Amino acid sequence: MTGTTKETCIIEMQPERLRAVIHFAGEDRSKPSAEGRLSLDTQSLSYEERQKLLMVFVPKKIAEMVHGQNRQVKTSQNLRYGGTADEAPMVTWVFSFLWDTRASVTPDAVYKDCLNLILSAAGYVSDTGQIDS
Repeated sequence: MTGTTKETCIIEMQPERLRAVIHFAGEDRSKPSAEGRLSLDTQSLSYEERQKLLMVFVPKKIAEMVHGQNRQVKTSQNLRYGGTADEAPMVTWVFSFLWDTRASVTPDAVYKDCLNLILSAAGYVSDTGQIDS
């Protein structure tokens, strides 16, 4: 018996933030639960949708890892490119790791600030090198 395996990605975030991510990624086929949990069949996503999910979740994971170390991660550039017949789909970032004195007292506030900056730097590099937001 042959078949395909389903690749599933489970995403957990605050519901309102998760809805914004779904809208940004163009993945409106799935609806998150009230608790902010979403299950995606990643094989059904286009290259662009996969790139956009990476654009959100890589900076999110980095922010999650360093916010307890009195650091804030500023996402200065968050770009996707390629994904055509001639180019592989790619994603690239420019991060700044900043010391934030609030992190020792209110690490969750610093983490939320980091998350709020992720999509503000999002864009696409065209095949001519033009950056579009």
